[in-house]
Amino acid sequence: MIERTLGAAIALAGAALAGLAFMPWYAAGTAGVPSSASGVDASGELWSLPVLGALAIAAGLVLATRPDLRRAAGALAVAAGALGALWATRNALQVPVRLVLTEPGGPPVAVAGDLARIRAEPAAFAAIGAAACCGIAGLLALRRPARA
Repeated sequence: MIERTLGAAIALAGAALAGLAFMPWYAAGTAGVPSSASGVDASGELWSLPVLGALAIAAGLVLATRPDLRRAAGALAVAAGALGALWATRNALQVPVRLVLTEPGGPPVAVAGDLARIRAEPAAFAAIGAAACCGIAGLLALRRPARA
């Protein structure tokens, strides 16, 4: 029973990790013109989050349906959670985007930092939490002794 619960937790955390990458991660605004970008729009390395989320979903489903493979599923969940947490934390704390304004027919102009403050949105930090949940559930699956 506990394997199914851990498997469901891993799969749900993986789905959250994959989906949150497409939510708005960064926002900025100048002169009343708000602008936002999702994680995958702003940072190329965050395309790994949906892949890691899919791996976590697969690990969770394997754990829920085949408890005898709990070590492999747990290890995969820990790896996906750790890498997801690393990329999400890095991109939430070191904002990799800048605000650029474009005029029709004109060149793009980067907005100075004092005019627009780019901030991380809650989805960035929620992705860190989802990755942490995935990794912790994977560790619990690894630690749980096999039934005799």
